[in-house]
Amino acid sequence: MVRFYINGLVWLALSLAVISCSQDPMQEAEIREGRVYSFTITQQADPNATKDEGIRTLTLVFTGTSDQIVAVENINPTDFEGTTTDPVLRGTVILKVDESATSVYAFANLESENLTNRKAIQSALTVEGIFDKNTIAKIADINSLTVEAPQAIPMSSHSYAIPQTGGTEKNPAEIGPIVLYRMIAKVEVTLKNNTDTEVTLNSLSLGSFQHRDIYLLPYEGLKEVINDTNKESVRPVFPDKTSTSYSLPIVSTSTSIAAGQSLTPAYTHYIHETDLGENNYITVSARIGDKDATTVNTRFSFVRRNDYLKIPLLLDNSRLVITIEESYAPIGGYPFQKTLNGTEISVHEGSVVQLKVEVQNAASESLSQDGMNLSLEHKSGDLLLYSGGTDETGTYIAQVPAQPTTATSTYTLKANLGGNEYTQDLIFKVVELDAAAITKSAPRSAGASLVLKEFYQLSCQTNE
Repeated sequence: MVRFYINGLVWLALSLAVISCSQDPMQEAEIREGRVYSFTITQQADPNATKDEGIRTLTLVFTGTSDQIVAVENINPTDFEGTTTDPVLRGTVILKVDESATSVYAFANLESENLTNRKAIQSALTVEGIFDKNTIAKIADINSLTVEAPQAIPMSSHSYAIPQTGGTEKNPAEIGPIVLYRMIAKVEVTLKNNTDTEVTLNSLSLGSFQHRDIYLLPYEGLKEVINDTNKESVRPVFPDKTSTSYSLPIVSTSTSIAAGQSLTPAYTHYIHETDLGENNYITVSARIGDKDATTVNTRFSFVRRNDYLKIPLLLDNSRLVITIEESYAPIGGYPFQKTLNGTEISVHEGSVVQLKVEVQNAASESLSQDGMNLSLEHKSGDLLLYSGGTDETGTYIAQVPAQPTTATSTYTLKANLGGNEYTQDLIFKVVELDAAAITKSAPRSAGASLVLKEFYQLSCQTNE
């Protein structure tokens, strides 16, 4: 094969006398003129990308009938003339392609030590071999996963078809952009002290994530943007269910954060593809001052390869006050009212429950509820509440089954107000109806509490 490289607007034509890196070098005369193609290789142009988050080496694997490998091209991105970006995030290669090639796959950084079975993978990518689309990639565990030379991030692409008719050297047929997906993900955690006093953070951790075997090739769901995390098609796909769980310690020694200031620097770490299953969420745990450890759920139960998960946290001294009102029977009936004290709630058989939520500041003053969004998510146990949705702002309605039970059920109440998400786990039990009003009072918490702010899960795909 004969090669040319392009990066930006500058072209580099390699001398035809130079021997190709292909494992099946062919004479130019053996390939007809109409089989010249321009392959554009790309990944997300992240302005914060580090040197080793880019392409250090590039391998193009060409396959033909019955997935037989007909050619392999190993390309050094530093050969791209006029390269001004570091790392190399994008480049174009012009190749004369063998007529038996019908598809092409792109790989980056296959020699990385982060790919522990790299030698076996590279040995399998040989001319006349059969390309195995279910090849397993073994990524280094969390103690060894490091992104720095020579441990760049291994990447791979989907298959791209090669049209039978190509172009010429002066006017090659274009294929791509061929999108490379990093085989790991990245998480960033920021934390701001939104109180008016200094706060001591004794511990902060994030978890859990999973280390496991993955597929060498990206799955089809990666082509979809995550607009709905409940869609099965966007979740990761794995060879099997075997995995090892781990958490990330962010703060392990007492750290003081002044009022209005942030934890610096922001915490970033590389993580593995993870799928905890429905209703099992990645959590943030913190111990603030002399308080007991607080654990709150994020809204993510999975992380895909190539994702950039950003988690901004806020230390706030606001508190959540939940008032529960019951009415028995559809019309009239016995009213009950109680303000949450703790997390255990007894509700009456057949009643309609209203959870009225307000957020108060440190002075016990209620904040404006404009724009408050509420959700009540079943976490564990029997399904003892049937959602009726939201009514007026700050009110959530649910129906209680008509039969009492000794079972309990845990739900997570989430109140999003002004971009800050306040969460509270509630344990419900259905009891027999009585005529006595049950009244309890006391807010959920006081002092600095951990508040989940908005979460962003950015899929680092092509910016085309």
